[in-house]
Amino acid sequence: MVGEGMISLIDLVSRSYLKLINPKVWLLSGIQNMPLVGEDVGLVLRIISMTGATLYPLALSLLLPIFMYTIVLEKEEKILEMMKMNGLRMREYWLITFLFNFFISVITFGVFFLFGRYLLKLDFFTDTSIFVLVIIEPLSVPPPPKSCRFRCNPFAPA
Repeated sequence: MVGEGMISLIDLVSRSYLKLINPKVWLLSGIQNMPLVGEDVGLVLRIISMTGATLYPLALSLLLPIFMYTIVLEKEEKILEMMKMNGLRMREYWLITFLFNFFISVITFGVFFLFGRYLLKLDFFTDTSIFVLVIIEPLSVPPPPKSCRFRCNPFAPA
């Protein structure tokens, strides 16, 4: 594809050559952008929207390493055992753990929503009801292993 700088350079060389051959000739030239014909922008946008809607759950699953990091850090540093010795009740531990994971998820969902709806204007975000997105987004992230451990805890032997 020929850029605007290349066209300007060719125009400058042509005018200087013409002035060298015949100094009495004055050449006035310019560049006018013409509309592109034959390109279907709608098709490209549909492909981008389809790809974005397909990769959206995959991108949200990138939260899993953050959840795993907190679990590994708790195990390495024995934070839970120290907090139990200092009088922490398990109800507060699970509440704080849930609120932390929920807060991280909401921030991530918000960033994806703002970029998808207002900046990129993807059909997945603009055509879908906000109510449906609010219902579906928490289901699209795999639950952190802590919450799985919490759900299985009542069935664990004493």
